[in-house]
Amino acid sequence: MSAKPFKPKRVVVYAVGLEKYHSRPTGQIPDVRYAVADAQAFVGAMRDLWSGKVDVFEEDILADAEASLTRISDDLGWKIRNLDADDLFVFYYAGHGFHGVGGNRITAADTNIAHLETTTALIREIITDPLEESACEHSLLFIDACAADLQDGFGTRDVVTSMTAADYKSFLEASEYSAVFLSCKPKEKSFSCHKLKHGVWTWHLVQALLGKADNAIDAQRWVTDASLRTYLTESVSKYVRDVMAMTSAQTPQARITATGSFPIRHVPVPTLPPPPTDLSGFRLVPKTTALMSETGGAIRSLPGYRPTKHVVPKKRTAAASNFVSGLLAGDVETKGRDALAAVQTATRLRLADIEVIEESAVYELRGERFAFVISGDQDSEDPSQWHMQTRLELNDDWESLADELDEAFGNSFNIVEVAIERPDASLSELADQMEDLKETFGGSVTIEGPVASYTGEMLGFEIDLGRMTARLRLKRKYSLQGALEEARRWHMALSV
Repeated sequence: MSAKPFKPKRVVVYAVGLEKYHSRPTGQIPDVRYAVADAQAFVGAMRDLWSGKVDVFEEDILADAEASLTRISDDLGWKIRNLDADDLFVFYYAGHGFHGVGGNRITAADTNIAHLETTTALIREIITDPLEESACEHSLLFIDACAADLQDGFGTRDVVTSMTAADYKSFLEASEYSAVFLSCKPKEKSFSCHKLKHGVWTWHLVQALLGKADNAIDAQRWVTDASLRTYLTESVSKYVRDVMAMTSAQTPQARITATGSFPIRHVPVPTLPPPPTDLSGFRLVPKTTALMSETGGAIRSLPGYRPTKHVVPKKRTAAASNFVSGLLAGDVETKGRDALAAVQTATRLRLADIEVIEESAVYELRGERFAFVISGDQDSEDPSQWHMQTRLELNDDWESLADELDEAFGNSFNIVEVAIERPDASLSELADQMEDLKETFGGSVTIEGPVASYTGEMLGFEIDLGRMTARLRLKRKYSLQGALEEARRWHMALSV
């Protein structure tokens, strides 16, 4: 990282959770589900991150009726005026928000729909302008709110018109270390989820701040401004699309200014004891090694799918495969180009050193020491699902780029695949060996066609005598070197 960890003397956290607004005979503002729980969880994460690690940790949570317009304005005015250069100021808001006269606005408990301009708070006036004028050089703003039309229905955190990240640009340019994280793009909705009992964006944000979101941790084990932004964008969008199966997208945003990437939390590598049994009993001769990850979901959840125009395939056919590949092609290309840019930045390789191959829903980067492939297709087992695979193949002398590849790809891999020579043992004998894992860790052992598989809480392991591969499936994502280290801890036969 290019920036040293900032160690404030004082951390000031101010959070507002507006779930229920003042009752009115007309123009009642709808409830915001789980907004108070969101504010409490966010402050809890800040407490976990900073309490006991700084000289002073101050927290305030205003919930529902406490969060009047006067109270919010007065509190923030006093707190910001008293900030020093070595303080960190953190603001969090969950509730209805909108982009109105003067810029981005947030509602208060006593907001009146009939008089929005005079009963809402202009963020520029109560936060960003005062911060510019204060001595504070370090601030973070997190806003879980969006906007649609007032008559649009209120299953989401919305009111009036979209909040725009562009309004924060002048404020950010004036600060040493400032970031504004928004839960969605303009004209999108910020969803809450009954299963999570939280707003989707805030739940993922809190997981990252607590160090529990592997994909938010970079290769150096830091949650940074950049890794948090990337994690929120990818994980929230995926959750809303694949888990909640919403047809509307939610794409988080961030506007950040700093002299370099700034660290938020360091997450040490978990210290794990050697397993009581391992994979050393499988006498496999490895040939090549690759790191992978896989994802998928319902075809009807893909952005290009139109219910009035398309039909979910019931079989896996060439036409169905081409249809699904076409829906995935744009996402694959975007991810591939992002990977190319990250690889070039980390390794300093030129385009002449990397062969780029683009096909429908396939994007390949091939160099002398590695190959990286992203591909998307119809799921081979469930024709109504799509499947996407990310694969990093390791060639000779890959170790000379190990740190650079870790920087480029971060924690992206949870599968270690080894191409193997044909083993002496039969498939049933291999499955019998897997019973040792089952006896120790629980789980199940199956044989399907040429594949023997063990699936348990700690790991999955399969040997495919058709493709002549062995796969270790890990329970979380690691960097390249982290995944190989975990495979070695289980004494898996590797070619590297």
